Amino acid sequence: MTYYDLAHANAKAGFKFFLYFLLGACFYVTTSAYAADNTFSPKSCEYTFEFPGQPTYRNIYDPQVGERVEASYNFGSVDDSYFLRAECVAYRDATAINRDGIYKLLIWFAETNGLQYPEYSYAETSKGMFGTIRGYKRVGETQATYIIHVYVGRNSVASMYVGGPSKTFPQPGITAFLNSIKLK
Repeated sequence: MTYYDLAHANAKAGFKFFLYFLLGACFYVTTSAYAADNTFSPKSCEYTFEFPGQPTYRNIYDPQVGERVEASYNFGSVDDSYFLRAECVAYRDATAINRDGIYKLLIWFAETNGLQYPEYSYAETSKGMFGTIRGYKRVGETQATYIIHVYVGRNSVASMYVGGPSKTFPQPGITAFLNSIKLK
């Protein structure tokens, strides 16, 4: 089992709940356009993401959220692996989300997923409100570093999730991926 498999299984439930909690009943069905290249650009999202290779797409359906698409990419073996994930969902009134709400959700996310020594930050950028968390946890025998970026725009909320072994973090591709988000 690779680092990605272990980390994805551990984080999947908490990350999914994080998005549901943040957006709750204000979500509506999101569809996605699959690019032939390494770009992830959901139709009802104001953001695009660039992966270092062809991502894998997964359609997810939940009664609270409807349908959404998750794009993910993983690379390497247990010792040098990393994973990247992006999601973006339409939101009827993203301006209703504020700084305190983002902080509370990031804190909850860190606690729920067992991240140790979490560091939080918030900024208002040209891409929208921006919250981030960096934390650590052990995955199997490997100490791992996780970073989550959340962008709240005018009509959508985007999340970027990365993780990899701490001893070589950030692995090639992580920084470029985190910097790749763009407004359409």
